Amino acid sequence: MNSRILNAIIIVSLVGIVGISLHDRFFPKKEVVVQAPTITQAPVVVESAKSSQDTSTAPCQSDYFNFKKGSAWKYKLLVGDVTTSTITATTSSSVTITTVFPKKEPVETVLTCRKTGVYGLPLALLPESPLQSILSTISGSVLLISTNDTLKVNSSWESPIDINLKIPFISTDGVKVVSTVEKQVGDTLTISSKLILGSIPEGLSPIKNGKVIEYQLQKNVGIKSLKFLVGESASATGSGQLNLVSFTPAR
Repeated sequence: MNSRILNAIIIVSLVGIVGISLHDRFFPKKEVVVQAPTITQAPVVVESAKSSQDTSTAPCQSDYFNFKKGSAWKYKLLVGDVTTSTITATTSSSVTITTVFPKKEPVETVLTCRKTGVYGLPLALLPESPLQSILSTISGSVLLISTNDTLKVNSSWESPIDINLKIPFISTDGVKVVSTVEKQVGDTLTISSKLILGSIPEGLSPIKNGKVIEYQLQKNVGIKSLKFLVGESASATGSGQLNLVSFTPAR
């Protein structure tokens, strides 16, 4: 996988790294010399917001995804690799998907179904690695497919992300992903997601317009395409992208 895709994935999902880098930049470690008993005000640092969403599980069902065991998707990455993702296990409120990379060990990801929709990514974006493990954990907090009645043009939903880190400059609104249905053509929806880092000083945000990912959902199938966008100058040729090659429903 080339560096453009890797950088995009890091920006989308490892927002904790952004916080760490900002903290190290503006609050470097230094020796403290105590001259006299004084009381100083510590830098304002807040934690990312805790999710207030209903986390009750629900049966896995959506007009825009096939949850049957054995269903398989084949995707082609922009760099040329082809991966295959297959549902290998199901429960009443989740599915386990195994992604096979060329000459790599298979990677498992999990979709969790709640009353508010489907959470997680239905495919692994990287081979087995610590980065993939962290990516899967964080993406599990992101609402990928909202409920059928809210999947309409201009509808939107929020996914608060608890990254268990204290981040400078983040407001009490915390870190979240906001997704919006931009358009519908036939049986396909186009959805874009923005990463919201809270109120931070102008010029410090690593993402100019917040929009970091755009994906298409096809009825009874799932993700048809997925594109990573970084900043206002992102384009199809400069973004990480994958496209559905074929879908094989379970028999």
